[in-house]
Amino acid sequence: MTTFFSLDFTCAICGHTEKFNCIGSTSIFGYMDLDTRPAELKRSTLVNEVQMCPKCHYANFQITDLIEGVDQRVLASDRLQTIIKDNSISDNIKKFIIAATLYELSNNYHDAAYLYLNAAWLYDDLNDIENSQKYRKFSIGMLKQYLETNNDHHSRCLLVDLLRRTNSFDEAITEAKNLLIEVKDDLLKSILNYQIELCIDKDNKCHNLEEVK
Repeated sequence: MTTFFSLDFTCAICGHTEKFNCIGSTSIFGYMDLDTRPAELKRSTLVNEVQMCPKCHYANFQITDLIEGVDQRVLASDRLQTIIKDNSISDNIKKFIIAATLYELSNNYHDAAYLYLNAAWLYDDLNDIENSQKYRKFSIGMLKQYLETNNDHHSRCLLVDLLRRTNSFDEAITEAKNLLIEVKDDLLKSILNYQIELCIDKDNKCHNLEEVK
């Protein structure tokens, strides 16, 4: 069961106050996907993890929190305005793309990667393969920048899945084999070996932890 409650939040950029639904509690029934997307009911609450100000379109996990370096000039830039004015993107997806872009511009590549991946998941739900691939590739770019200065095994394991899902099978195999040399965690080892098998089969489909042996 998932419970919600409403709270007022004031935008850190323009000062507009808006009411947003917040998650009180939720449950998870099943296994998460190999790219860390949780099972239901948690899966359906992910869309509530980011807020977007309806006035200036600033987006963050909470609009009361200011992302370092972001101000009205950043939101008025051509890059942000192109996203904001694109009516082909629903608001539920747009807020993740805006937040991801703002975190990217603030050099927080870890959070940018997660937010771009959330956009990809929402496009998955719409069976929009072109855009789900596009934002997975954006997430890959952010993860690679993050990993230049962080040897984060879990993020590297996620990168393997994103590479596989975007048909970069050879690169995914190389990354998985390199990571296998370093990891000691048995679950991560099992995931990486399974990813290699999937890549050999040229399988770019969604798979979950239940399948990992």
